[in-house]
Amino acid sequence: MDRGFVTIPIAIIIILGTALLAGGSFGVYKYSEVVREKEVVQQELDKQQERELGQLEQKTEVMSTSTVTSTDSSLPTVDEHNEDALEDITQREIVRTVIEYVPVPTSSPVLEKPVVVESESQSLKVINVTESLDEDKNLIHVTWETSIDSDSRLILDDDEVFSSDNKDSKSHEVTIGSLETSKKYNYEIIAEIGNNSDSHFGKFQAPREFEVSFKDSENEDCTIVTVKDTAGYPLENTLLILGGSYGTSINIMGDTVREYTNYKGEIEYCDTIERFWVENPETKDTYYDSR
Repeated sequence: MDRGFVTIPIAIIIILGTALLAGGSFGVYKYSEVVREKEVVQQELDKQQERELGQLEQKTEVMSTSTVTSTDSSLPTVDEHNEDALEDITQREIVRTVIEYVPVPTSSPVLEKPVVVESESQSLKVINVTESLDEDKNLIHVTWETSIDSDSRLILDDDEVFSSDNKDSKSHEVTIGSLETSKKYNYEIIAEIGNNSDSHFGKFQAPREFEVSFKDSENEDCTIVTVKDTAGYPLENTLLILGGSYGTSINIMGDTVREYTNYKGEIEYCDTIERFWVENPETKDTYYDSR
């Protein structure tokens, strides 16, 4: 009995020892497997990192030659052996390039053509006044413009008023007829819009008719010829043709001369002829001495 009792515990001890040895061997095996897998993974990671660093270096070279980017003096110096610095610089340059070159859509404002509004505050001026005298019809046509739209009128000799045919406009005109022959007229053009106004003053002379007079000069055998219009204004600096004949016969002609009148409308003609005549080459009118 005692022997059998002793044998059983011994057997148990042997079994437990065997199990412990087997478990230890299994643990050692698993540990070695883990270490080997870790080394393989580390090698793969190192290779992957080297490939990525190579790609980043190529991108950095392309960017430095094909794009112009601002240089930040605060950036660390790129070193082939400093992989962390190289990776950091490359990432920052990529971000900067994206920010600088990627267009950001913005809404463009619609440009409208400015509208010029004419108001009383703008300067009102009477400009470009022209006069056209019609001698055949004895009338004058006056035209003018204003810098902005306005009403306008012409006052003749502070008496007669001629309103422009165009109201609230920049172009204006009036026609004045039944002029007194040879008379000189004064006029004022007035343009108005609200409290804004401007004036222009002018003058003109109606179609002229002339009268010629003859009188003896203080110089012997000389005659003074005077030409004035019917209003008494002398015909100044005007070319005339003078001639005449001797006695009562028109077959004996004196000298014919071409002279300009002086500021008094006079010409002195010296010859012993008795019948004078004067011709205005412009109007073709001829005047004879009635003495």
